[in-house]
Amino acid sequence: MSFQAYLERCNPFEIGSLTVLSGLTLTQRIAAGQYDWVNRSITEENFPHGPTTAGEWERRLFMFDRALSSDEVVDEMKRELWLPGQAEHTLASGAVFPEEQRQFPIIGLGSVAQAPPQLVVGQWLVCRLPVPGCPLLSLFLPMIFLGVFL
Repeated sequence: MSFQAYLERCNPFEIGSLTVLSGLTLTQRIAAGQYDWVNRSITEENFPHGPTTAGEWERRLFMFDRALSSDEVVDEMKRELWLPGQAEHTLASGAVFPEEQRQFPIIGLGSVAQAPPQLVVGQWLVCRLPVPGCPLLSLFLPMIFLGVFL
């Protein structure tokens, strides 16, 4: 199914609810999403998390009609009173709504890797759900950003 056909069939940009369970490790969250491919940089060490993301959240996907930097995307979300999704939100979203992450890459800008600077010079290392089987193809599809609201 094409990206356009998917958007016509359902509107993933509507506000919905999302439950982030407490007590799960990042590895368990990744396993729950049954992803075809996982970047080896998505680790507990690079993406430490705490209990603050657990609970019920409103979720919304954002797509912009122009090129924006990561900082500009976060600013746009905050202008509408949304926060960028953290790794836990992004992985929970992928597990609960698996068809979305099969249609377009979903990016959570709320968790930036705590990796050594030489690994992330000039870019943010963030949690991104790629299109299964085609991690590089995801670079050519529209970028979708996950926003959350408590």
